[in-house]
Amino acid sequence: MIKYRMTLFFLFILTGVISAQSTTNSCIKSTEGKDFWFGFMESRHHQTGHYLEITMTSTFVCRFSIYFGKSTTPSLTGSLQPNTPIRWQPSWTLVEPIGSETIEQKAIHIVSDQPMNIFALNWSPNSADAAVIFPIEALGNEHYAMCYEPHVNEGTGGTPGNGKNSEFLVVAAEDNTKITIIPTKVTDQLRPANVPFSVTLNKGELYQVQSMNHANLTGRPPFRHLPLQPMIIFTNRSRRFAPGAANLSLYP
Repeated sequence: MIKYRMTLFFLFILTGVISAQSTTNSCIKSTEGKDFWFGFMESRHHQTGHYLEITMTSTFVCRFSIYFGKSTTPSLTGSLQPNTPIRWQPSWTLVEPIGSETIEQKAIHIVSDQPMNIFALNWSPNSADAAVIFPIEALGNEHYAMCYEPHVNEGTGGTPGNGKNSEFLVVAAEDNTKITIIPTKVTDQLRPANVPFSVTLNKGELYQVQSMNHANLTGRPPFRHLPLQPMIIFTNRSRRFAPGAANLSLYP
């Protein structure tokens, strides 16, 4: 009996340790939350039928509000019923950045009074990009750009055909977010490879970086100076072709 009780006690302690470790593991991130910041990257907006879509879902009854950029007036408010998704298509001209290395007030901010999940879709007839959006508490402050080696079908006269440059997007959730970026290739605005440059973003702003000459920007991370604020990164290859697959974009 004593041995049996000691075994049960040992199992109880071991279970408690494993449970405590799993709840404090910094590598475990939930996609469920109440406060989300994100953005869409440039895609095939020139094509007829191009649209952006945000899907929200929850296991709770919850009220939500969606804001663009620095606006304090919501662009959409509503209520979610349990396990009944809501899909909304904002105008791409309001939230999709164009070009490289320009600060734009096109970040998207969604808040809710109960935990929810958010998914983003950037759709065009020849390209569909999807992302699961993480809440603010799951964000980090150092990120690697994971893009893709361009496989571009050149058009007449060397113009881009089925592909373009790789790109990544930085979204600021707080004011005075100072970011240092180390591009692994020359950027669209001719910033040299492997030479750091800094950008300061305020809440609601985003910064898109595209490569020059169809280069792959995969490599070193953008990172922040102190104080370390949460930063959101999306990476992609704009309108690129992956051999043996459709035009899929990568959103880590």
